[in-house]
This record gives sequence, C-alpha cells and structure tokens, in this order.
Amino acid sequence: MFPFLGNNNNPNYSALNPEFFKKLDRTISLMHNKRIAAHLMIYVWNKLVAWPNMNTDADNMYFDYVVKRYQAFPNIVWDISKEALYYGRADEACIHGRIERLKTNDKYNRLVSVHDYKYCSNFPDKVDFISSQNWSHNIYNKMLEAKTKFKNKPIFNIEHGGYEESMYTVFTGDYTNAETCLRRNYMCLFAGVYTTYYWQGTSWNVIIYNPFEQPKEFYKPKFIYFNYMQKLFSKFQFHKMKPIPWHNGSGYNLTDNKGTVLLYIHKENYGIDAAFLKKKDENRTTQWFNTLTGEFTKEVAIKKQGKFRSPWSQKADAILISRLK
Repeated sequence: MFPFLGNNNNPNYSALNPEFFKKLDRTISLMHNKRIAAHLMIYVWNKLVAWPNMNTDADNMYFDYVVKRYQAFPNIVWDISKEALYYGRADEACIHGRIERLKTNDKYNRLVSVHDYKYCSNFPDKVDFISSQNWSHNIYNKMLEAKTKFKNKPIFNIEHGGYEESMYTVFTGDYTNAETCLRRNYMCLFAGVYTTYYWQGTSWNVIIYNPFEQPKEFYKPKFIYFNYMQKLFSKFQFHKMKPIPWHNGSGYNLTDNKGTVLLYIHKENYGIDAAFLKKKDENRTTQWFNTLTGEFTKEVAIKKQGKFRSPWSQKADAILISRLK
C-alpha cells in the first residue's frame, strides 16, 4: 500500500491512491468505535518510504488531502511528523509552515503536536501539547523537569524506551521486561506527564491481533497491568493531580487539591516514613494498591507511628493511597 500511484520502488506522484486512504478510513473508524484516539503522524521519515521532496506540489497535495479528509474523524490527534527534525528532511521553518497549513485547513481545531522535544521546547505556542521521546534511566527526573518547565501544557512521552517482549523480536529499545516497562510508565505518570505502552507484538511491522488465542507456550502480553492502571485512575482524576517532589522521600507522589495523596513505592522499598502524612491536625486514611494484580487493601485510619510498609514488599510495586476524611 502506497499513498501515491505506483509503488514505493516506482512512485507516481501525479495523483494519490484512493485505496490506501480507504483502508486508513476503516482503521481509524474502528479505533473510534473502540474509543481509541488516533495519534496520526502525517509523515514518518525513517521507514524507507519514497516521499516526494518537501513543499513540492506532490507533497502539498498529500498533506492537504490528509488534513481535509481526516479532520472529520472525531478521534484524530495531529502530529506533523515522527522525529520531525532528526533526518534532514525538514527544518524548523518547514515545520512552522506545515502547522500553519494544517490549522488553515482544519475546521475542527483538532489537537496538534510535533514528535520532537527540541521543536516543542523552542516553540511551545505552536503546539497544543509537548511531545517527548526520552529513554533516560532517570526517566522520572527528566519528565519532572519538562513538567516544571511547561506548567500550562500537557506533556506526552511518546517513547520511554520500554518495549515489552513478544514471541518476535521487532525492536527491543532498552527495556523489554514487562514489569520494568510498567514501572517506566508509572514513573512518567507520577512526574505528571502522559505516557505510552508498547508491546513488540503490535508494533511497527508485526500485528498479533489475537495474542490470547495463541498456544500455551506463546508469550502473552501483560495488557492486564494497564487495565489495573486504568482502574486506579478511574478513582482519581489524573489531570487534577500534580507531583510535589519534596514529599517524595523514597517514593513518588501525586497530590490533588483535596489533599488526596498517591505514593508510588518500588517493590525493593523496605518502608517509607512519609512524615508529611502524619500531621496531628489531619484525620487521614490509608490503603494500598498492587500494580501487578489491581488489588486494593481495605481503607483504614492512618497510623501516626512507624514506616508505611507495602503488603507486597519485594513482590510488586505498590501505591500508597492516603485520603483526608
């Protein structure tokens, strides 16, 4: 499938290929029916696609057609290009022009970003949210820096270097263990930014659409971990919570304006003091959440003495939940 006539080896840029876009219509419609947003990267320049040169008639024809056609889908989020400035095809002025051209043609004002943190950092007013691609070992600190810098913009780490293993090695990134990938997602969330989950069996050129119908020995992805994450954040409104790093101690906290605190604790943690939760004039409760099983403990009155110890210490990362009565 090629967006123009001809094919990738012998492209014909005189016209577009309707069959390509009919297939994409079906994909985005199905995503909408399943309540999934389509983060549409208009260009991807590192997958050996024979693109026409930038700002030629063929390039403008393609770009305008995509914007005019797909703005009608309510689940569309625009992204000008994957790794927009990495490959020498576009400079900042070119990306400026593409954003302006998109906004002129998009009558529905869909959200727009650019998958390039340097661009977003230099021109935050050009985008609706900041896109990041950060694989650092200290991912929490890097994402907290971004959150602190852009207080009034949502931040989305599109790739954090974690690509959970599958039966096929597609692209490993730097982390493939399911629990490690989950932890990196929570590290992003507890820095106050949005994050992404990759399973190698549904990424790039491999789509295993029915992994749980495969033979017993087939590696099954840990989608369930993210069901549990959704379960947690259906109880707490993530967009109303913010990190307060001086309350972290050996954990990581999110706090809302009603005094509810979530403290993410690594399984290796023996216990956390969290003295700020033990104020004499506050009447608080605590309970724990297991990130691997989705289990909640019973909510109980806070104990003012001793460390808070996870009931799953050494077994699973957990979240201490403390509410004001």
